[in-house]
Amino acid sequence: MPDALGWAVDGPEHPITADLLLPDQRPAAPVAVAMVATRAVDDAGTIRRLREVAAPDALVVILRNGLDHVPALQAAGLPPTMRVLPAVLLLAARRVAAGRVVIEGRHPEILLPEGPDGRRVADLFTGGPIHVTTSRDWITIAWEKLLVNAAVGGVATLTGLSYAGCGGPEARQACIALIDEAAAVARAEGAAIEPAPGNRLMAQALSRAGDHLPSIARDRQAGRPTEWAMRNGVITRLAARHDIAVPLNALLVRLLRCGEPS
Repeated sequence: MPDALGWAVDGPEHPITADLLLPDQRPAAPVAVAMVATRAVDDAGTIRRLREVAAPDALVVILRNGLDHVPALQAAGLPPTMRVLPAVLLLAARRVAAGRVVIEGRHPEILLPEGPDGRRVADLFTGGPIHVTTSRDWITIAWEKLLVNAAVGGVATLTGLSYAGCGGPEARQACIALIDEAAAVARAEGAAIEPAPGNRLMAQALSRAGDHLPSIARDRQAGRPTEWAMRNGVITRLAARHDIAVPLNALLVRLLRCGEPS
């Protein structure tokens, strides 16, 4: 049985190429590990595709933004025999054609939770140009990524600025304020994040992403539904659970919702 679906990626230094299954294609045998890089708004289609190509007990690796992957996919009809492994992508990528993705940032990494499934997936990438590893403190890394995604993605969606543009004085201060406010929610959820991490996290993000335009901003420009609920709404929802005031993030959520296609 094959270990994983193939894919094709162009990196800044080394191209990653392999066989990729397009929507009208099937693997020779059901796959044991399926890499899911679809938007959260496409969960119904994702589940249909998994049923077509994956083994009943497949390991489903979620390569996308947000935290609530397991309940979201279960609600969409994920077979209960399939296991879900969330991943944190520390890279900037965009789809340019069917079966073709371009990595725009530097030093691409994928981080997985420590454990047998995480180590199994990491082994699939051994020797490749994307560094894949596992972490015992995955929840902290996931929250750090979400804080940046929520802030920069939200500001980019409303302004049209890329990551580099969000490094300008006004936009950067707005992003830092959003991150610092939401960090209290991350700590309440168990992440080991210091107070006021905005400066540190923005510096790290800007060093990686270059002039990348966040996917949520690209979706907005194309008139598609966005992942505002997975990237931003999750912060306000969890803040309410912990009775934490997040007025800046709540305002950002309202503004993002205003622009959603009807």
